[in-house]
Formats: sequence, C-alpha cells, structure tokens
Amino acid sequence: MSNKIELLNAQLAELTPDIVILTEHGLTDSKTRNTRLNGYSLVDSYSRVDHIKGGVVIYVNKNMSTEALSLNAAKYSVELLCEIAAIKIHTKPRETYIVGIYRPDYNLEDALTCLGSFLDTIPVWKSRVILMGDININSLDKNSKKTKQLQEFLAIYNIVRLELPPTRITPHTKTSIDFVCSNLQPTQVIVDIINTGISDHTGQISYIKLSQTSNTSQFKEKRQLNKKNISAFKQMLAHQQWDEIYNTQSVNNAFEKFGKIIGKTLNSTCPITKSKPRKKLKHIPYTQTASLKNDFLTAQEKYLKTGRSADKEDANRKKKQYDLKLRAIRREEMAKLIESADNKSKAIWTIINGEKEEKEHQATTMQLDIDGKLIDEPKAIANQLNSYFVNIANHTLVSQPQNMRQNTPKEASNIPKLQLRPTCPAEVQHTIRMLKPKTSSGIDEISPKTIKTCEDELAEPLADIINKSFDQATFPSKLKVAKVYPKFKKGNRKNPSNYRPIALLSTFSKIIEKIVLSRLLDHLKSNNLLSNDQHGFTTGRSTTTALVTLIETIIDHLENGNTTSSIFLDYSKAFDCLNHNMLIKKLEMIGIQGKASTWFKSYLELRTQIVELTLTDKVSTQRYRSDPQQMDRGVPQGSILGPVLYIIFTSDMSEYLGQHCSVLMYADDTVLIRGKKTVEELEIDSYVSLNMALDYCHNNDLAINESKSTQLIFGKKKNEVVTVPGIQREDVTKYLGVTVDTDLSWNQQVDTVCAKISSGVYVLKRLKCISGSPETTKTAYFALIETHIRYGLVVWGNSTKNNLQRVLILQKRAIRTMANLGPLDSCREAFKELKILTVVSLYILETILYASRTSIPRGSDTHSHYTRGLNNYSLPTHRLTLFEKKPTYTGAKFINNLPEELKTHNYTKLQKRAITRWLHNHPFYSIDEFIRWREQT
Repeated sequence: MSNKIELLNAQLAELTPDIVILTEHGLTDSKTRNTRLNGYSLVDSYSRVDHIKGGVVIYVNKNMSTEALSLNAAKYSVELLCEIAAIKIHTKPRETYIVGIYRPDYNLEDALTCLGSFLDTIPVWKSRVILMGDININSLDKNSKKTKQLQEFLAIYNIVRLELPPTRITPHTKTSIDFVCSNLQPTQVIVDIINTGISDHTGQISYIKLSQTSNTSQFKEKRQLNKKNISAFKQMLAHQQWDEIYNTQSVNNAFEKFGKIIGKTLNSTCPITKSKPRKKLKHIPYTQTASLKNDFLTAQEKYLKTGRSADKEDANRKKKQYDLKLRAIRREEMAKLIESADNKSKAIWTIINGEKEEKEHQATTMQLDIDGKLIDEPKAIANQLNSYFVNIANHTLVSQPQNMRQNTPKEASNIPKLQLRPTCPAEVQHTIRMLKPKTSSGIDEISPKTIKTCEDELAEPLADIINKSFDQATFPSKLKVAKVYPKFKKGNRKNPSNYRPIALLSTFSKIIEKIVLSRLLDHLKSNNLLSNDQHGFTTGRSTTTALVTLIETIIDHLENGNTTSSIFLDYSKAFDCLNHNMLIKKLEMIGIQGKASTWFKSYLELRTQIVELTLTDKVSTQRYRSDPQQMDRGVPQGSILGPVLYIIFTSDMSEYLGQHCSVLMYADDTVLIRGKKTVEELEIDSYVSLNMALDYCHNNDLAINESKSTQLIFGKKKNEVVTVPGIQREDVTKYLGVTVDTDLSWNQQVDTVCAKISSGVYVLKRLKCISGSPETTKTAYFALIETHIRYGLVVWGNSTKNNLQRVLILQKRAIRTMANLGPLDSCREAFKELKILTVVSLYILETILYASRTSIPRGSDTHSHYTRGLNNYSLPTHRLTLFEKKPTYTGAKFINNLPEELKTHNYTKLQKRAITRWLHNHPFYSIDEFIRWREQT
C-alpha cells in the first residue's frame, strides 16, 4: 500500500466514497497510523505483528456528517486466520456497523469461529450490518463446500452475501473471492465493482440507502483573529487611557476593570462569528491524469484478454507513467504551497503533519456512565467530569492511612526573607516577549499569541496591576479560574476516569507568575535551598542529568561489589494532592514570610475550574461549560509556579530518607536507590527505605500507588533477592521515557527507538514522494528521527555494537531516501553533505558535552608544565568493565581522543559548533572508528 498512495488518492478523489476499506495493506501498526489519505481519517485498523502483508484498515471521509467510532476489532482478530477492522456509525433509526475482513485461503472453520466471536458483540437484530473484504471464497462456485459453509454461517446472523461479478481476473481465470454481505433488504444496498488498476482485485463499491439526513450546512462559532483584526485590536489599545486602572486602589477591582477593557476591545475588533469550516486540503488537479489512467486501464484489459507478455509489459509501463504523473502533480502542489506561504516553516510543518498520524477527532456526541446511569446531556456531562476532576485528590487520599502526626518542617537558619520587589514595564515587556506564541487561551479567550502583538500597549497597566498585587499580597481573583478540557486517554469512553484534565489558565496569570518565579528562583539559588537530588524544573538540570545520575549511581554500587535495588515510586495525583496549609508552612521555613507568604496563600486558595466540552453536530460546533467548582488542594495545573512549588514541598524528602537510601527525583518521578554487600542487608534496607517513603507521604498528605511501583535489582546476586512486599518486581521499567533493564543491556530501549525511527523513515519516504523539497525532508528527519535517537542517548548509547548498528542501519535508510541513493551506495558523503550526525557521532557528542561539565581532573589540574596529555582527563581506575560505560567516564575518554584544539572544559556555544562540525566531517560508523581516527587520516 505504501507505494500506491497517490493512486489511491486519485481514485478516491474521483469516487468520493464516505467509507474506505482496504485489505492486505501490508503495513505495520505504526506505519498504518502514519498513512494519510487526502480528505480521510483512519478510524480502525488491524496490522500483522509476526508476519508480513495482510491486515485491514477503515478510513472515513472527513466531510461525513455522522460520527464513526472504532470498535477495536483487532482484539478479535487472529493473524493469518481472520483479520478484522470495524466501525460503528450513528445513524437513525438504527446504528450502522461496517466490518472489513481479510481471510487467507485456509482453515475456514476456525476463521468463521473467529469472525463469529466478533459478530456476537454486535446487536445485529436491531442494527444495519455491512461486511466487506477479501474472504477468499469464490461465490461463482455455488456448489462448493466453502460457499455453503459461509452461507450457513452468515444466516446465523441474518446476513446474506450479495452477488458480485468476478473480482479477480487473470488471462486464464475469473473468480469472485471478495464479498459484500448485509442484513439489509436488497433494495437498500447496491453493489458494483470498478477496475482501479491498483490491485489484482477489482474494487467493490457498496451504496447503502440510509434515512434522509438534513442538508443544513455545518457552522462553527469562532473568534476572528486574523491579521487585520489583531492590528485593529492593537491600535485601539494604543489609544486606550488607563487612568481608571492606575486610580483604582484594590488589585481585584483594578484587574476586573482591566479585563473588561480588554474583553470589550477584543469583542469590538475580533468578534465571534458563525462560519462554515474551511477545507484545509487544497484540490489536487487529478483531471490532468485522466487520459493516462484510461490508457493504463485499456492496456490492462487487453493483457487480461490476451495474456501475452508484451501486453503485460505495456500495461505495466503505462501504469508507471500514470503513477509518476500523479506524484509529479503532488510535488508541484506542495512546492506551490511552500513558495506562496508567508511563513515557509509553518507551510513545511503543514506538509509534514499531513503525512503523520492524525490527532484525535473532535467528538460529535458523548455519554458518561455514572453509577449505572447513562448521561448524554452535554451540560450534565461537563458537570460530572468537573466534579470527578475536582474531587479526585480527596478520593485518592481516602484510601491512605490517616496522618498520625503533623509533619513539622525544619526551619533553615539565617535565611533572608523573600522580597517580591516591584516590577516595571520593561520587565513585563520582556516577560511577554518570552511567551511561546500559542493560540490556546484561558477562560478570557486571550491567547499568548494575541498578547505578544500588544506588549508595548499592555506593559504599563500590567506592571501597575502586578505591583498592586505584590503590595496588597493578593492574587487577582479573576485569574483563579481554570478552563479544563477532558482529554480521552484509553479504555471505555463512558468512564470519567479515562479522561485526563487539560487545564488552561489566563495568559495574564502566566505573566504575573513568571515575574514571581524569577524572584522565587533567585531566592532559592542564592540561599542554596534546592535539593541536589531534584532534577526537575531547575536550571542546569534535566531528564538527562536524572538518567545519568540513576545509571552512574547503580554502576558505582556494582563497582563497589554491592547488589543494588532501585525502587521506582508511582505517586497517585501528586500535584493534585498537595495540602495548601502544609505548603505555606514549608514556604515560611525557607524565608517566604510576611507579604510573600500571604501572596502565595492568596495565589493558592479559592481557586475554581470549569470543564468545557466542544461537540459537533450536523448543524454547528457548540461549546458547553460546566458550573464552576472550587479546588481545595493541589497546585494549579498548567501553571508556571505549580511545578516549582511541588519541588519545594518535597525538597525535604531526601533528608528524611537520607540515612536509608539515595533519593533521585525529577518532579514527582522518584527513585529510591540502595546498594549492599549482602542480600540480607539489601532486603532489609530496601524494605525500610520504601516504608520510610510511605511514612513521609502519609505525613505530607501524598499517596504512593504501591501496586504500580516497581523494584529492579542489579548485580550478580539479583536472583537471590526477595522483592519488597507490596510492590512489583520487574526486569525492565520505563523511567523518564527511557527503558531501563536489570542487565543495563538497553535492548528494549533500542527496540523502542528503532520502532520510532522506522515510522519516521516511512513518513520521510512519503514526504520525499509528494514534496521533493530537501528542506521539508530534512526538517522531518530532525523532528521524526533524530529527536528519538538523541533522547537518552547519553545513557543507552553504551549498548552493544549490534544495537548501535541496528539504529545506524535505519538511519542510513533515511539518508538514502533523502539523498536519492541506492541500497548498496555508501552513505558517508551524504551524511557530510546533509550535515547529519550518525548515531555513533551523536553519542560521542552527547557524552563529551556531558562529561565536560563534570569535575573529573585533567593533567593541567595536577601540574603546569607542558606535556602532550596536558588537556587530557585523568581517567579513574576501576574494577569492572561496566564502569567504562558510565557517561562521565566515556565522555572523558572521548575528549582525550579529540584533536588538541577541540579539547576544552565546559564547552561554549562556539566550541560546541566546532566539535559538531568536526563530527560532521567524520561520519563515524562505530566507536572503534572514532578511537582509531588518527590512523585513517
């Protein structure tokens, strides 16, 4: 299927069916999700895992007025036996079920049993059912055992097979092995075939007569935020007199007046209007290829009649001409799109995203199951979801043991008080300038992108409001309302627990928070109040530093002859559970007192949230909002200050557990690490560590989900260690997106990376086919391939040679696609020309940059006289070969192997560029190549 997409697009543009079923697509699951057909959305699919070819997909026309839901039929499918995809369409007066089937030509009895297990889940007695696909049973042979067996099976479900002419024709045979089956009356279903030339089967077309639907055009309410209107918004604000704000003493009253001015100006210049949704995809002029298509189909029919090899070659040649013309037209259209775009980068991303996995569709209807009662009224659904989200923290803590003693934080001595010093218009302007130009907005509908266009006009009144907020120790009440979107995760859509709240706060709130955060971080850093064990949301710390710390701590324990335990804690709603009174006390213990403490208390208390649903029906897109509900716990989701407040709240955890284990934290991702010489000591210490962590959480109103927490044991005696009671013992776990295994082999991590690269290569090939723009394919490479290679590479890059070669081979496939190379052509020069680093070179670069920031001594640290190794690191002696896989050791070793002019400490941006250029010019395929690079020059 991957090489027939343009042929499919052209055929669909001509036929414009509502639903498309494709069998034997031959794509993996990830490639299926990243295959897009113009104007269609993938709804359900089945792909083989252990064998090639096969599979079924169902696409639905984006303009279809009713919603199509996936039935997740893959769980009923059996590879090489019966492969199924299925959807349900909301139609009146009965639901309609569309099922796509592919059955290889053997073991019919088991295949029908498999299909029956799925059909048993459909209420066929009260629904419309259509089965289509490749069943591999010839309906022209009326008396065959298979035909009768299928007929008897379908009769159980009141379904009949409809008559089709031959669907697979060769010069010597004619069979009808595809089928269309239905439980509808013959007058309600019309079937036909069409020669598409895409497959050796004809296409089957089924026209289903449903009840008349309204032809009313669909409308959507949308605020008109075009360039002209935004310019008018900016001009009106420029002429606005802000004296009313300056003369108002109360910060709440001042911000309320400010908000009214902004809202009135926005409504005046950027009104909300009803409009028809515009089609995003531009028309591709397939009419240019009509004659080529007809020539090809005529040649194919001639071959089917004569069977001559010369006619077959002629048909294949004309098919190729037709296909190449389709691709050329698509490339021309994409080139025009980029050329005519004001923002070429955005145009490139439009093309890239057009070939990637599609985002979740906007819902048309929604239901919730609340205590066995189905709720389908949108406002009631929004209220139920809001109630669930607001109370989730309290429900989580109900199952926890009662807090037997009040946790009293230890006051740090001689810490100066935090002063919320006044801001100025220049700082406000800088803060606005640093906002990301997002189009999402809070309940006030003012997005960061809109505010960024008006930084000059808004800086002065905002500075006045912020200073009043600091002086009065009051956070504006109007900014304490969060707008929440429920995002479906997985599972039953009717269960509220399967939705995740995505909170959006006012952009003005984020501006104030950013200014407060700068003062808070200055206070924390200057007084050394941040835990060294916390890597989240801290300058100079990241997921990379957390991963390296984890792996190096484990390796150090093994080097010292210890068996090592790592317990990965799973918190239940950690950010939502924070007790406000406890948090304020902890803030006061670190010098956030007086007005600053009162301001933070005002920031946290009396917050509310509303849930907003966006549902689309045949006429319009409507928004439904819940009633507001108050939040009594937690830090505001989506806020700027929230993550840092959580870090402050848990910063005493390391000290609490310090005597029992090492603690590693990235926000709420926490690991307890302990190493001991004997198995018995390790078992005792691991048990004590976990229970001390549970004790800490009970005292601080936090909840650990023990059933989802995991323990990994490292070392030769790992199989002798008894698991800590209550948690899961695993050989593999995922930490910060990287799969860690007890052998530190990184095999599973490399499997994951290779799967992601393969999907990226597939999209890259599609982009090369339809775009041809080097800029587009290179942008896609960095976004879809290199980003997955780079992440965590500093730790998993020390895997086996074979694992790195697996990644390199896939990387070469991408390079060959971008550089138009053959399968046997060398990629070295292409790596250079494209300025793309091999996975080996990326690993070398990442470890060098990491090691250069560490305190490993150099030759120059021990003496000042010149020697050849003056700039070399002094590598520590060690017992185990595993020690050499530590990123700091490997990076130092790599630095020692660099040219002298590239050896430095804590690389600057210019020096990073220099070493990157050097690696671009030396595309290493293995670490050994890098170690011996001087021999090759």
